[in-house]
Amino acid sequence: MADHSATGSAVGYLYQCELALYELARRTRNSEDIALFLEVLDDIHFERSGDPVNLLQAKHHLGPAGNLSNASPDLWRTIRAWIDTLERVGKSKPQRVLLTTAIAPEGTAAAALRRDLSARNENKAEQLLCEIAETSTNKETEKARRAFLKLEEAQRSDFIASILVLDGQPGIREMDTAINKEIYFAYSLRHKTQFLERLKGWWYQQAIALLTKQIDSVTTDTLSKKIDDLRDQFSHDNLPTDIDLDEPIDENNTATMYEKMFVKQLKLIMTRRNLVDLMIRSYYLAYCQRSKWTRDGLMKPGELTHFENKLIDEWQYEFEWMKTDLEKSCAEPEKQSKGRELLRNLPQKSQARLRPQYNEEFLTRGTFHSLADDLRVGWHSDFLERLQSLTDRAIPK
Repeated sequence: MADHSATGSAVGYLYQCELALYELARRTRNSEDIALFLEVLDDIHFERSGDPVNLLQAKHHLGPAGNLSNASPDLWRTIRAWIDTLERVGKSKPQRVLLTTAIAPEGTAAAALRRDLSARNENKAEQLLCEIAETSTNKETEKARRAFLKLEEAQRSDFIASILVLDGQPGIREMDTAINKEIYFAYSLRHKTQFLERLKGWWYQQAIALLTKQIDSVTTDTLSKKIDDLRDQFSHDNLPTDIDLDEPIDENNTATMYEKMFVKQLKLIMTRRNLVDLMIRSYYLAYCQRSKWTRDGLMKPGELTHFENKLIDEWQYEFEWMKTDLEKSCAEPEKQSKGRELLRNLPQKSQARLRPQYNEEFLTRGTFHSLADDLRVGWHSDFLERLQSLTDRAIPK
């Protein structure tokens, strides 16, 4: 039988990261000016103006609900973690939140520390915890119970009053729904899945940076700006860029590309391998991005064809001017030079846009190479005559 302990731990870490996004999104929507930290004072904690205001312990359980009895190891591990931070929080009085997918049995200390004021009873919770701390023989919770009993009476009462138990919370499978409820205003319904996918992709990068101490915190302002940025990208006149423009492409992909027609076109006008590799990269990035948009259903019918036709129109105009300039010269070096000039300048000069606000040049450059691969555009003045023998495709007039 498989050992699920590693699975539970892995899901727990994922839950912590997604819960952090949910909690920060909730505060962002409520216009709070606050910063989130991971694994500093607690699993998650929030600070305002440098003072901790919320310490949050996240407990996720797979399968049967976890145990939140008075003797629960989950509960006492949490209490021990909070006691260990008492000196670090100083005079601040943060709220301490135990957020768990487990259910607190009625009549327990955890149940007495729920949010519902009609059922909340801090004195009862303290009494129950003191009783179990004094009578339990559980070795697993012994250090936590000792630390709890060492607190001075007034300090212990204040400590108990700061605890909030949020039990029966949504699990990892429900986190997308929970997060969407806090960001629904930022996207149209048909973009719901794609919007959240990109927001979570960005968030996991932030979480890694937090956990590796590359950054200290993420603020509600930072999240708000990211949501605004994604909302702009998903507007009717824009598109999101999903690919990493700095990531190198696989060498095997580059080698395969050398057999494509657009590369043969490039070889008619240039010999520098580095330049050819840069052109291959543009082709590859544009191909990947267009494919992603298509898979996600973000492209309108005929939209890409319309964009390609605008590029072809621009190319045709510049290509005919180039051929006119070459009418008195049949020298191959001159033809190659003019072809390189056309290739270098046309993507930069192009006014064609897939969407009015989307102006990433890699898409224009890469789409020109895609058209060159189909021999719908070319750079050498004689590209059709030179390449016709190398393809079975119909040569455009």
